[in-house]
Amino acid sequence: MKKYISISILIILLLSIYVINISLARYEKNLKSDTITLGSIANTPITATITSVSDTDNTFDITVTNNNPYEVKYKIKEENDLYNVDYSGILNSYITIPANTTKTIRVVFSGKQDVIYEDMGKDQYGNLYKDINIVIDEDEPYNVNQIQIGTGIRVYLQKSIKNEIIKNAGEITNYEEGHIFTGISASDEGGLCSIVDPVSGETTYFFRGNVTNNYVSFAGYTWRILRINPDGSLRLVLNSIATNSQYKSTNTSSANNIDTAIQHIEWEDSMVYSALHTWYNNNIASQYSNYVVESNFVFDTSNQDSTSSSAGACYYFGTYLRVGLDGKAYKPTFSYTDESLVRDYIGLLTGDEILYAGGYWKEDNTSYFLYNQSINTEYWTMSPSFWDHGSHYKIGIMALNASGALNDWPGSGNTITEDIGIRPVISIRGDLEMDGIGTASNPYKFKN
Repeated sequence: MKKYISISILIILLLSIYVINISLARYEKNLKSDTITLGSIANTPITATITSVSDTDNTFDITVTNNNPYEVKYKIKEENDLYNVDYSGILNSYITIPANTTKTIRVVFSGKQDVIYEDMGKDQYGNLYKDINIVIDEDEPYNVNQIQIGTGIRVYLQKSIKNEIIKNAGEITNYEEGHIFTGISASDEGGLCSIVDPVSGETTYFFRGNVTNNYVSFAGYTWRILRINPDGSLRLVLNSIATNSQYKSTNTSSANNIDTAIQHIEWEDSMVYSALHTWYNNNIASQYSNYVVESNFVFDTSNQDSTSSSAGACYYFGTYLRVGLDGKAYKPTFSYTDESLVRDYIGLLTGDEILYAGGYWKEDNTSYFLYNQSINTEYWTMSPSFWDHGSHYKIGIMALNASGALNDWPGSGNTITEDIGIRPVISIRGDLEMDGIGTASNPYKFKN
């Protein structure tokens, strides 16, 4: 008899292992904690039970029994403040349980955009997660402020394109603010990098070098991912030229001081601005505006006067001082003054972004992702370079040439009156899931 019992137990165990393996194979991210029950606490006769919802990530049923003769208001919180909590369609608000009543509320945890991903764990499938503590936060002064109902609950980040890019990147190269660049990116250099703003503490992830996995198909065009913004959105640059335009139809011949010169090149009054927004309205705004987010662009007119090679003073603008002085080591930045920021849905590359991507001042580079052999023209950036008081009062706007080199004005020397290319930059949502793996043949693409 004992022999048959032992065989039966063995069969049950084998079946259990089989079922577990099938579950993991089918639901790769369904690794949930056991049911946790908290009994009554002195002066707070409340019982709470938390159970994971089968086959569903980040979703739990939390049952609270109020044994008090009065109603209790509470909300469920994640103690580490890494996740938003949504229950019964209500985000982060208090729920009322009447006296002597039991309620079961389904809650869903979703990762916040400012999570530090390096601190996340990875399961056997490479999915990012965090073990968190879940508490009941009460709203009555005569009750305990918080009751812990679950410890070590494994919660996964949303499967968004932002998280997938970071996960797929593997090793991430970390840079510090103020890093000095002394040349173009190496031909074998390519990958995802990060830099932390020393003031805000926000992390920006950016691609650098000969990258082959940052392609995005969006709005009928091919784009390249420049970086992941601190808010989680993806900053994209079009992989081709959208249109051509002069920056202005005339040079600053009437400008006899720096303030007048800056007024003459005001971004929103430029011909490039008008052509760029016309293209956006015709190609993106009508059908795809729900995917594009407003973000910060940089038009840096902070300036410093210096001696020009020609007669008279020359004023150098902020980006030129960081990445354009001849023969210097350069320190680009993603940290700008509020005066330089422009909030918009579309803009252009900056000189700083080009150096981070792997370009350099007046040095050709055909081995980084901003170079495209099908682009055979120069194109505008959004970075003013100088105002030369001694050279017919001309102003330069930086341009990237067809060989990937950054210059202080188009090669013909016509500064802002040259008719050259426009290569748009936008930011799209990073909290949605995409298909693809980011290659040229299988780019990232929003799911229908």
